[in-house]
Amino acid sequence: MRTEGMTGKVLSFIEEWDLIKCGETILVAVSGGKDSMALLHFLSNHRETLEIKVIAAYFDHLIREGSGEVEARLIRSYCDQLDVPFVTGQGRSRERAAQTKGESLEESARNLRNAFLSDKCEELNADRIALAHHMSDLSETILMRIARGTGVRGLTGMAPIRDRIIRPFLCLKVQEIISYVTINEIPYSLDDTNVVEVFERNLVRNRVLPELKKLNPEVLDSFYRLFENANDIQGLLNSLVEKELKRFKKINDVLIQEVDSLTKVDRSLVAEVAREIVSRMDESGYTPTRERIRTFLGCLFSQNRRWTVEFKGSVKASRIGKYVFFYKGDLIIPKETEEQVISELPYSGDFNIGRIRILFSEKCPEKIDGADLSVCSENKLRLPLKVRRTLPGDKMIPFGMKREREVERIIHDAGETAFLDQTVVVEDREGNILWVPGIRTSEICRCDFIEEKVVVLWLERR
Repeated sequence: MRTEGMTGKVLSFIEEWDLIKCGETILVAVSGGKDSMALLHFLSNHRETLEIKVIAAYFDHLIREGSGEVEARLIRSYCDQLDVPFVTGQGRSRERAAQTKGESLEESARNLRNAFLSDKCEELNADRIALAHHMSDLSETILMRIARGTGVRGLTGMAPIRDRIIRPFLCLKVQEIISYVTINEIPYSLDDTNVVEVFERNLVRNRVLPELKKLNPEVLDSFYRLFENANDIQGLLNSLVEKELKRFKKINDVLIQEVDSLTKVDRSLVAEVAREIVSRMDESGYTPTRERIRTFLGCLFSQNRRWTVEFKGSVKASRIGKYVFFYKGDLIIPKETEEQVISELPYSGDFNIGRIRILFSEKCPEKIDGADLSVCSENKLRLPLKVRRTLPGDKMIPFGMKREREVERIIHDAGETAFLDQTVVVEDREGNILWVPGIRTSEICRCDFIEEKVVVLWLERR
């Protein structure tokens, strides 16, 4: 049978990309067209092989009057035949497009459908949402994004798997799906909007791709190879971006990094880091334009110590002194107001700056920096200790010095002025400041390292 090759191809594709795990529930997005009906049949037919549960979901965009009811009846009837649960929903795509600035009818319909699928996935405790996109869809998407001037990320947008979205048919061509529905006698409906060229995807599908096939009959395979190559590059880039993101501090929903730290990184990598942060902060996953990123980089690498760049969805980047902040809305970093009393060790407590740990140790740790990691002689520690917010007038003798200095001045010299309201101190029962976590240790904590035990002061930054 001609479909045997296709079956093996899809099952291998599912295994290669790890699209489905045993025991999962798959919510199949079904429009009633041949592609999604074929996917519904395929996953239903291989429920035992894949050890999965299948649920079909249909969303009526209310674009074609009366067609939604016809499609829903068709899908429901076929689901009854396959013994597959069926759920439906609807939304007024035209009304949303008219009311939403900058959103086309296609985008409105897609956004409404995605919201419906996401809600149903949560409601039904489904693990994956399966879409029936195939090689032609991938090629069309790549072409549309190239026409808009996309980057590498845009070439990988229609991936086999992203979060809980899977596309098991992305390895197939339309003719393979046509053969599958024909041989298996799968019913489906025809969507007359597929030939309406007011939709840009249909323009690419009906006019652009056929012309490209005249140049290269295997152009779909070429676009798939382009996707795979771009995906490899994007994977490497993602790992570099994630490494940089781990270097950011986080206070509530605000991401913070030192300007000097960012400007030492390759400029193109900084651009990708900014894109990733903005897209994560924006609810729609918006990726900022090259022009916005260029503006951000221009500010970042300038000598200006105070600026703000606004992105879509109220996401902003601001520089204040030596720091860059990424945030939504207004830049508000709450003050730490509750103090904590430490009557015994070991101690662990969470603050906006991170987690503070104080514990006894038989061995002095390596790489003591006096800021994030410090030590104190056990016999100099006077319990109970107190962790509290820095107050005006606080003074201490910084490690290596002989005279007292104001803690605010020590913080200023460390370039941490932007975090003054977040800074805490650790003081002993006599009111002596032993440590400003993340900034400096007091001379009181000096060790001769002969003692059997020391007290370790450790800040795990967020």
